[in-house]
Parts: sequence; structure tokens; C-alpha cells
Amino acid sequence: MKDFFLIIVGYVIRFFYERIFDRGPKVVFNIEIIRGFNIPATQPSNPNIHLWQQSIYLTNWGKTPATNIVIPHRLIPFYLNVSVPAISKTRDDRPNRTITIASIAPGELVTITYLDYVDYSPTAIEGQIVYDQGVAREIPLLVTRYPNKWFIRTRRLFAIIGIAALIYFCYFKIPLYLQVIKTYCQTESK
Repeated sequence: MKDFFLIIVGYVIRFFYERIFDRGPKVVFNIEIIRGFNIPATQPSNPNIHLWQQSIYLTNWGKTPATNIVIPHRLIPFYLNVSVPAISKTRDDRPNRTITIASIAPGELVTITYLDYVDYSPTAIEGQIVYDQGVAREIPLLVTRYPNKWFIRTRRLFAIIGIAALIYFCYFKIPLYLQVIKTYCQTESK
């Protein structure tokens, strides 16, 4: 029990420390799922073309700029787009295959989009995204469909009706059943 309490206290202290005192940059990223597209051939003798597209979203949640962000790759596609053209970036196609972004200001969102045509579905990132002040943290996101407002209202109405029925049953019916069982047991014992 003492260990559990210490773990909770540690998390609370870390949370407030990061919110109040930590002034450094915090780079987070999300890798979008790979999307594939088949382009039919214009002539029967030509094969179909399979394109894949993937995006990486980088942002700085900290209070100071993050510098020298290095993004390692397994392969860097020929077609590459960085969303903010004012960012100074370098591309290295040598065996280490990295993209280096000079700086990301606090609150700035950078999107790197890859487009390539290959016979396999590659994963663009290989290794950890690092910057001068630390290592970037991945935030996995799952895109889901948001239901319309009438579906949500109907679902809430059914939930309220169900809760009301449960309260009614527990408050009125259970004591009645207990009374019936009690009188039955008393008549059986005589």
C-alpha cells in the first residue's frame, strides 16, 4: 500500500513539475497510417501503379524552441513535402538517411508528407526522432467517426430511461418482493 501511495505521489509531483517549472521544449509526433492507391494502367500492356502516401506530424508543446530535430529513415522517398517552407531543413541520402529540421518554435506544427511508388508498404521512420534537448515522444492517434447529434441524444435518452427503470425497480419492487418472501416464509413455518 505504501508503494502504491508513493507511485501516485511521484506522478502528481512530476505532473506539476512539468506544468510549472519545466521550460524546455517538448517535441511530440504522430505517424499517420500508410495509405495506398492503385492507379489503373492507361494501356493494357502497362502494369498498374501502386502509390503510397504517409505523413508525419511534429509539434513542440514546450515553451522554448526545439533545435536540430533529426528524423532517421529507412528510406527517403524522392517525393517529399514539408508543410512549412520557412523551416530550414536538410536532406541526407547517404546511408544514415536523415532529415534534419533546424528549429521548431513552440506551438508550431510541421507536416512531412511522403509519396512514393514501390511494391511494398514501407514505414518511413526508423529509430527515434531526437533533438538537442532530448528525444521526441510519439502520441498514437486513432481517427474515429463522430456520430451525429441525434444519435448521441437518442443514446442519452435510452441511458436515462434505463437508469430510471433501475432506480424504480430497486426502490419499489425489491422491497415488495422481500415482503412477499418474508410472509411466505412465515406462513410455511407455521
